[in-house]
Amino acid sequence: MASPINHGVVKLAVGEAKLSTIPIPKIRDGYLLVKTAAVALNPTDWQTVDEENPPSTPPLLLGCDAAGVVVEVGKGINKPWKKGDRIACIAHGGNEVEPTDGSFAEYILMKGDIGIHLPDHVSFEQGAAIASGINTAALSMYSPKTLGFQVPTFPIQQSSGEEKFVLIYGGSSASGTIAIQFAKLSGFTVITTASRRNFDMLKGFGADHVFDYRDPNCGKVIRELTKNKLRHVLDTIAVPESAQICADALSSSSDAGPLLYVNLLGIQNPRSDVESRFMLGYTASGERFVIEGQEWPASPEDFDLAKTFVALSEKLLEANLIKNHPIKLMEGGLGGILDGMQYLKDGKVSGVKVVYQVGDAL
Repeated sequence: MASPINHGVVKLAVGEAKLSTIPIPKIRDGYLLVKTAAVALNPTDWQTVDEENPPSTPPLLLGCDAAGVVVEVGKGINKPWKKGDRIACIAHGGNEVEPTDGSFAEYILMKGDIGIHLPDHVSFEQGAAIASGINTAALSMYSPKTLGFQVPTFPIQQSSGEEKFVLIYGGSSASGTIAIQFAKLSGFTVITTASRRNFDMLKGFGADHVFDYRDPNCGKVIRELTKNKLRHVLDTIAVPESAQICADALSSSSDAGPLLYVNLLGIQNPRSDVESRFMLGYTASGERFVIEGQEWPASPEDFDLAKTFVALSEKLLEANLIKNHPIKLMEGGLGGILDGMQYLKDGKVSGVKVVYQVGDAL
């Protein structure tokens, strides 16, 4: 069995996080114990540290994205796992219901049925950079509570019929590049926005049309391109300015179906005829949790969707049909994560996923 020593980045109080010696988490039913090889950062990591409600059960292990090697398999997992398997998965960092959940540690727990078997040609660093993006794509585009797209089958079937449009606002975000790839696999004509320096990158991920969000006519141009037929939008940035551009791009009429605006931060679209929908990736666990003082009930349907989507994603990864967001590999291991979170908070990241290596998992 592993050494009893574990280190992790934890939240102690509002605005206070540190690298600490922590226990190796006790394995729970439905979970795997994993020795971490790499972790990736997300904006929610620093936002969790700064969240204004003091943690009721500190310390809270932080982090959402990781990849590593299975050390121990818990009971009640339907998916086949064994010791030594390579895995990538999401975790719920800063979870007050389960304070030892999170990914920023040498030994962590991962929910077995939504873990991703990593093919040999996908590195741990790449795996850490793709897990939450896959989960976000699943829940934001393929749930009936969000955009309601049909999950692609494998092998991928080429779609036919009338052209279908989707706008993925903020395509150069880590969630954006994964969403673009899945939308293409689902047969959509994909429109996205970014800074001009990221146009070529997004076309490489499959975007059909890329527009500069700084253009004051951005929304109007998208509406003209789509012949006033755009009904589906995923906004990965979710600020008032992005919501307005999306409002300008969406069709002026809902006669052909509801106008859907999905975002990751719970903001409302400024148009009253547009239905604003919010997704939160933590619901994929199928377990209740508390965030910002609000309790969220367990969502068995989101857990089922996540399982289906992970199974599809494993096949797509094996076939090289999806790829991770570009990586910026940072130095310092777990000890560098605090600086990395500040790096994200200061807005210094564009078009890359910040990744840290965490020792030797083998």
